[in-house]
Amino acid sequence: MRKEEEEEEEKRDGNNRVVFATLISYFSNLRASILAAGMPSSKPVAICQFGGVFVPNDDGSMFYSGGEAHAIPVDHSMTFDEFKSDLADNLNCDISSLSIKYFLPTNRRTLITISNDKGLQRMVDFHEGSDTIDVYILPGEVVTPITPNKVDPRSKRTESRPTSKATRAIARAATRSSARLKSKNTDADLITSSVGTAPAFSDVVQTRSAEQLGAISTYDSVITGVGQEFHSAREFRFALRKYAIAKGFVLQYLKNDSVRVTVKCKADGCPWRVHASRLPKMQKFTLRKINDEHTCSGDVGKDGHPQATEFWIASVVKDKLRDNPQYKPREIANDILRDYGIKLKYQKVWRGREVAMEQLQALRADLYSQLPSLCGRIRETNPGSNVTLATTDESRFHRLFISFHASVYGFENGCRPLLFLNGMSLRDKYPGTLLAASSVDGEDGIFPVAFAIVDDETYDNWHWFLGELKSSVSLNRAITFVSDRINGLEEAVPKVFQDSYHGFSLNHLIEDYKRQLTGLYSQPVKEAMIEEFKRAAHTCRIPDFNVCIHTMRNVSHDVAAWVLSSKYEQWSNAFFKGERYNCYSSDIAESFYCSWIREADNLTILQVVDMVLCKTMEMICTRREASSTWSTTLTPSHEEKLQVEIFNSRGLNVLISSETVFEVRDNLVNIVNIETWDCTCRQWKISGLPCIHAVAVLDRTGRNIYDFCSRYLTVDSYRATYSESINPIANGEKPACDESTPAVICKPPLRRLSRPPGRPRQKRAEAQVVRKSLKPRWNRRVHMENRQVPRFNMVNCVWDHHGTLLGCIWMALCSVGWR
Repeated sequence: MRKEEEEEEEKRDGNNRVVFATLISYFSNLRASILAAGMPSSKPVAICQFGGVFVPNDDGSMFYSGGEAHAIPVDHSMTFDEFKSDLADNLNCDISSLSIKYFLPTNRRTLITISNDKGLQRMVDFHEGSDTIDVYILPGEVVTPITPNKVDPRSKRTESRPTSKATRAIARAATRSSARLKSKNTDADLITSSVGTAPAFSDVVQTRSAEQLGAISTYDSVITGVGQEFHSAREFRFALRKYAIAKGFVLQYLKNDSVRVTVKCKADGCPWRVHASRLPKMQKFTLRKINDEHTCSGDVGKDGHPQATEFWIASVVKDKLRDNPQYKPREIANDILRDYGIKLKYQKVWRGREVAMEQLQALRADLYSQLPSLCGRIRETNPGSNVTLATTDESRFHRLFISFHASVYGFENGCRPLLFLNGMSLRDKYPGTLLAASSVDGEDGIFPVAFAIVDDETYDNWHWFLGELKSSVSLNRAITFVSDRINGLEEAVPKVFQDSYHGFSLNHLIEDYKRQLTGLYSQPVKEAMIEEFKRAAHTCRIPDFNVCIHTMRNVSHDVAAWVLSSKYEQWSNAFFKGERYNCYSSDIAESFYCSWIREADNLTILQVVDMVLCKTMEMICTRREASSTWSTTLTPSHEEKLQVEIFNSRGLNVLISSETVFEVRDNLVNIVNIETWDCTCRQWKISGLPCIHAVAVLDRTGRNIYDFCSRYLTVDSYRATYSESINPIANGEKPACDESTPAVICKPPLRRLSRPPGRPRQKRAEAQVVRKSLKPRWNRRVHMENRQVPRFNMVNCVWDHHGTLLGCIWMALCSVGWR
């Protein structure tokens, strides 16, 4: 029997190979015939331009203006010599002294030179799919080092060189074209050349570099002459460093102390020399003597500059780092090369960035002293806001609580009585954690209510935060909190809000639940157990919850015991008494804030407060404008959900027990009480929208369904949520303080360690179960048109009865190069 099955399988594989080989042959012949006919491709046309000028744009890109243009077809089969020959015939001149360049499709800043066959083929490849390629014919340039200063007393006049006939012709054409452009737009920053001088591309680069190196031009005036004064010897030495970088030479100190500084140019035989000394009875330094003549070439090499130290790098990038803490070392190196013409190694730039960050830390420490003034300005500009600043016994920053009046008003008048509690670490050299309380609006969008910045996420700080929150919001309704169980929140919430409900975040519970399954079961079993846990959390009936527990117990008694000991009455719908409105996890609020926190990395505490303020102001304004166009009773998302419930309620059997109590039959018998807005399925209470049983009853009795929807889901409540605005806070003078109230002194907190002691824990990778795929294996990779693309090979294919003709056709198409 087994032998017959093997013979049948071999026969089937043989038939598949025949079909596959036939398809490959067919599609190969079809592709070859199409290519022979010239249908899929046509030669791109090279638009060869010469005699014009490059005009720079504001973004650094360039466009070519003026001159003449000729069209020459190009393709992969054309050689570079053939292209030059066609070019010479069109230009009617010798092009041996000319260079051929082009732009990449996405980069019009850097010209690419064509010098051989491979370069020509690359140009065609880069412009694949384009009908035309812009090619520029320029005189052969002379590569010269670009110095940052425009005028250097050490530079020598460049000797004139003979130019070819073609070069002179192009120069004359460029001169005429530039003159026409200047007459039309005198303000344009054109890159032109004088009559008789070729507009070499090196001139273009040098002119643009002079603009980009504008930052270094300020260094030319740091040393002006004899009599110039400096506050200290250190300031004088730093000025010399800048001057040497601007002029491109190396310093050699002959005398260097707190009283006198004598420096010369390090080049042999160069007479440049400067001497400065301290004034009598004063700390100021004055420049006594200077010989500003240089006879050296000033070449300090291509890599780096001896005067470009870490402290100089710090002085260059400190202002940018203050505004953009994400300024990367590689970006700094590229900017210094662009602005100062100095190429620096990554490690040196990194050290310079660290020096700048250390210098900024001193400024960050001063910012904590501005927190009392900030709190006063918030109270003045946003009356009714709760702002509390607390310090330690040593007057160091401890915690800051802010709740704007507009946020509290929106929560109390439009949001559901539901608050998510989240804590997120702030990445900074000073310790800090952002604690946040947020709700959801009628469209299930996160609405910030209050936030605090504390030195660490502890039970004491959470208890303090909840106390400040309690003093900010009214307690005329029971509030449901959703959070994880860490850092004492499980104990702090019921202690501060005695009449509230506290639900555990489902996503955090699932992570804890996964740890109970680690290493014991296969991946399919784990996934099934996780789904069973979710079902236990979402079910509204106690019998269904017991079924889920029984299923878990059949797999593991320990896992089921852990679930029963996890206080299921605080996360399962079957037992939870609060109203979560189908919001089971605080991660929705955490992800909302995380998008802000990522922008707040390495920001100062004032910048973090300003960021939350600006983001909240913008969010309120945007959502208010969006809701002004709504015409439904409920918000759009809940209106859609209600219509689905109305459609699904058709056909349900409704039995009347009394004026308010009804019996609705589907698969089960459900009791609906329209007076208490309750149904035994509990979906009405959980979602705030009438369930299908309630909808059937309301439709049977002729009542308006919208009268039985939660008011928090209406458009009116949504608009009330965003009716108040947060006023901006100006960086003005300190607010007036009561003289009887002592001034608050706030120092920065103690800095945290760079990392906790001990070896960091390594998370073990979860075992993955490899399943057999029903698709053929792609176990071989070959090069196809210079790209690594998987090619199907019938000999190496495990092709069984699950294969289809469509799949075989697709594999054959891939094999012949059609993708």
